[in-house]
Amino acid sequence: MLSCLVLWLYFVVIQEMEKHPFFMTKAPEAGEPLSPLMEGLQQLKYSETDNTPQGTIMRPIKETSSHRVMETFPLTLVSQLKYVQLCEKKVL
Repeated sequence: MLSCLVLWLYFVVIQEMEKHPFFMTKAPEAGEPLSPLMEGLQQLKYSETDNTPQGTIMRPIKETSSHRVMETFPLTLVSQLKYVQLCEKKVL
């Protein structure tokens, strides 16, 4: 009896996790309404009012760990700053 309860609880937890945006294994269909959590995540990531091109480029620099800083930061910094300069000149 206890094993049936554990199995049922496992499937309930899996179903609830499938509804959460962080744990979804497939994206919602095109006409399907998005959950408020998914809409909030999309606004954080793709909002044009909150994310400027320069801010989007500079975000990975701010989020790098100390390990990555020592290995790739100088090259990343130079290439991303060059891209920012090109964006400001509207070459791209």
